[in-house]
Amino acid sequence: MNPRQIAEPIARVLAGALLALTFSSISPALAMEALSINPAWVPKNTPAISATATIRGIGFAPASTVAFDGVAATVVFVDSRTLTVQVPTSTVGKIARVVVTNPGGATDDLYPFIFTDKNIYVSATGSDANNGTGPATPKRTVAGALGVSAAVTNLILVTEGRYGDNTLGIPSGYVLAGGYDPTFTTRDPDARVSVIDSNQFGFNARSFGLDAKVVIDGLTFMDGLREGIGGAGIEFVGDQVVLSNSVIVGNNASSLGGALYINFSTAYGGRAQISNNVLIGNRSYGGPGGGIAIYPNYTLGNSLEVAISDNVIAGNRSYLSRGGGISVNTNSFYGYNQLNLKIVGNTIVGNSSKAGAGVDLNLSTHTDAVTLLANNNVIAFNKTTGENAGFNVAGLGMLDGTLTGSTLASNTASAGVGAGFTIGPSVSVSPTFAAKDLIIWGNQTDDHSGQMPLQFSDIGGGGVPGTGNVSIDPQFRRGLRGRFYLTQNDPNNVSSPVLDSGSDTAAATGADALTTSIDGTFDAGLVDMGAHFAPAPADSGLPIALSRLDPSSGDTFGTDWVLVRGSGFDPGARVNFGSSEANETVYISSQKILARPASHSAGTVDVTVTNPDATSDAIVGAYRYMDNYPPVWTTTVGLQAAASPLDCVRSVVLDWNEATDLTPPVDYDIYRFDCTAAPAGQSPPCTNWFDFLPGASNKVATTSQLSWIDTNFSASGSDLKFMYIVRASDSVNPVNREFNYAKRVALATKNVSDTTPPGAVGDSLDLPGGNVMNWAFARGALSYKVYRQGNASSYSNPPALTALITLNAANNDLDGDGQVDTAYTDNAIPVAGQTFFYKITAADPCGVETKNELLP
Repeated sequence: MNPRQIAEPIARVLAGALLALTFSSISPALAMEALSINPAWVPKNTPAISATATIRGIGFAPASTVAFDGVAATVVFVDSRTLTVQVPTSTVGKIARVVVTNPGGATDDLYPFIFTDKNIYVSATGSDANNGTGPATPKRTVAGALGVSAAVTNLILVTEGRYGDNTLGIPSGYVLAGGYDPTFTTRDPDARVSVIDSNQFGFNARSFGLDAKVVIDGLTFMDGLREGIGGAGIEFVGDQVVLSNSVIVGNNASSLGGALYINFSTAYGGRAQISNNVLIGNRSYGGPGGGIAIYPNYTLGNSLEVAISDNVIAGNRSYLSRGGGISVNTNSFYGYNQLNLKIVGNTIVGNSSKAGAGVDLNLSTHTDAVTLLANNNVIAFNKTTGENAGFNVAGLGMLDGTLTGSTLASNTASAGVGAGFTIGPSVSVSPTFAAKDLIIWGNQTDDHSGQMPLQFSDIGGGGVPGTGNVSIDPQFRRGLRGRFYLTQNDPNNVSSPVLDSGSDTAAATGADALTTSIDGTFDAGLVDMGAHFAPAPADSGLPIALSRLDPSSGDTFGTDWVLVRGSGFDPGARVNFGSSEANETVYISSQKILARPASHSAGTVDVTVTNPDATSDAIVGAYRYMDNYPPVWTTTVGLQAAASPLDCVRSVVLDWNEATDLTPPVDYDIYRFDCTAAPAGQSPPCTNWFDFLPGASNKVATTSQLSWIDTNFSASGSDLKFMYIVRASDSVNPVNREFNYAKRVALATKNVSDTTPPGAVGDSLDLPGGNVMNWAFARGALSYKVYRQGNASSYSNPPALTALITLNAANNDLDGDGQVDTAYTDNAIPVAGQTFFYKITAADPCGVETKNELLP
């Protein structure tokens, strides 16, 4: 870590409650920073000539040196953001520190780098009965490999294929690496995709043990499900971790971190290196971070470091909270959190949330401090229903560092809350914080809000005061890596007004090996404002081949994004979904293209990738347009009440709001959990309140009604308390389910002298045709009685009438949900001139009956 980039605790008075935090002094120019090393591992005894690694960062110099635990490496300077090194040979397995040093003496480090000792093999054709210690005897699952007797440092090699693993705990000293061929002799994670598919049975994986050192490299993690706090894809807790070259797709968290949850607490520091990944189509519901959730929790002044570099973070959603793409969120009860956050070279597009859809820093206390290094990011097409959709800093904490050389464009938020860039009025911004060389343009409904300490930036909406700031159309052009290049070298002599308008030279800002021009000309002289891009590579020379889409489905509105994978994709390749070309394409490599399909009606379409030379490849029916939105409650709380109706048997009646959905009807799943009662007046009312997570074991019913009566209790013994949750799901296959965790507590009681009927059916009997009957649900009813008479007067001062039929769940469950339905067809046919008169009553669990309506 570079000490100039860390907010330091200046004074701590241990005998009292005072902890004073101030900002470190930091140069407004970009300091040398090492952000990632790829790969971050190598087997021991590997010759240096066979162990090439790439170090990415900013501010490197031609004479930069690199050492692995003090052993010098051979270094090739590529440009100010890239070094390649030959990793020195280690004869032992160990966890090492990599130190980069510039000629002027500035240093930064990368940790961990793992020299692996023992290999453990996993193959799609293996067996967990094998010992896993050789290529000829591989395990079938990663879980099986983790059960093999291990050394201090271990490499788990995973071949191409699908692995139905979930809830994997990766211990310290392990490297989990995918992309091997069936003989384990070559490795290409993009060509040979190793998939951890949790199939919604649990989350994918987590680092295991506080302060664990773990590397995960080159796998695809999908279909994880996390009920409760924690990430659905991968969770890192208080550890030193590396995640690289991986795809995290289609994971669902009920709370924080759809793709990735990074949590630090108490006496443990920690650092995470997240580089060269694609995080796409992940979801969080009740908590922040549809893509990445970073949650410092009472770190007591220990500085944390998270480096997020060269990633694609696209199409992630945070339904009920903040930070669709990246979220930093602190707890209002635990302050003194310090975070050194580096966000460099990322494409953050198409994410959605209730606030801060692209990047959201929400600091809950005045003692929370973030030192930011954000440089050369594209933050676009993100959407929020509340404040800011681009880059948002909110809450009460302290902000220092830099936000530079980035483009924040085409984001959408509510009016007056800064759809592009916002710093809230209560945030304490250091005088040394530098935001410059930015383009903030074309955001709806406005480009900025709040504190704007900007310089040398192009800001829409009339601009803001500051040295070098302008407010003028930057004249974006669509190019290889998206639509935010700048018009220049144009045959009509048209040029973007923000060329050569930045704060310093392209070389000084690390942009001189990048371009803002669609022709790939490197930036030179004064730096151009906004994000810069790598120039186009040469054609791959391989035949074009389309292999897979992640995710393989998306919404009908054309807002979801897709990672298209294969080989032989040349610069300028187009992607078609059915007959329509993708609305947006971002070329990543000859094996990966990011695309946003156009809107389309529900159904499957073929997907075609076409190179500029007109060669193409397609997969029939590869992409499904569908409703992938969960039902939405009409209020923020689903379950409204749980109460005992005092029947002659123990019972509880639940009532909830109606949920709406794009694909009705909506069904409601009811979950019940024993309540260990807390002392009177204590909140929450159950000591095990937070232990209640919905699951198959505590699901007690499904119904399409808005109320349900629970009678599944013991007839003997004392009355007990129970907790309930009701969740809504739609009629799509696969089903979309919401994760509302509104809990209610009820005492299951009874009244031996029960004479109170259930709720009335009311004046609701409908005869749509023939002898078909429909009526409204009666609260607290377990059965309905159908009466039929030849004249209406039969029901006036009635004698004891006999019901035509008593309907219950056993004989009238038309939709198979285990509940009695409120519809019935009488197959009797009246004779000529005869009319049938019907009446419907409801009965509670004890048979107490309502007196209800009459209709011919």
